[in-house]
Amino acid sequence: MSETFEKGIDTPAVAALPASGIRRCGNYGGRAKDGMPCQQIIPDNRERCAWHPASAITLEEQQAARNKFAAVGREAKLTPKRLRRTAADPRFGTPAQIVAWAEAMTGRVARGEFTDYRGLDAQLKLARLALDALGVAALEQLDKLEQLVRNRLQGGGAPA
Repeated sequence: MSETFEKGIDTPAVAALPASGIRRCGNYGGRAKDGMPCQQIIPDNRERCAWHPASAITLEEQQAARNKFAAVGREAKLTPKRLRRTAADPRFGTPAQIVAWAEAMTGRVARGEFTDYRGLDAQLKLARLALDALGVAALEQLDKLEQLVRNRLQGGGAPA
């Protein structure tokens, strides 16, 4: 196996790109842990990649910059994706509305638009509570209807 392949450099793909158009962090002083030039492609408006900021000169400064960058990424990953405060509340007036909400949330989770799984668990429990409440309301209506039918069969008419 070639040394460039072991270091994660895809030599044939790099060779296919025009050399003048490629800007790599290592061309501007960025070094990987093994001391080799960093192979990260950088945009024209940057001098180095985010892992190797130009302002960090010593190895300790570079490590501190990487730790800070990783902490920002970790924070972004762990921060729940939530709806804006101005977003409308879900409507759970009918079972069909609950099903529509569940379908919409399933799509958002599948597309990666909603990643607050702890919040989603609470929302699912509240949707289940709403569905149970609708079931209780339906049973109460059936009880009233049954009472009305009994009264009419007994000849008593409508209840007072």
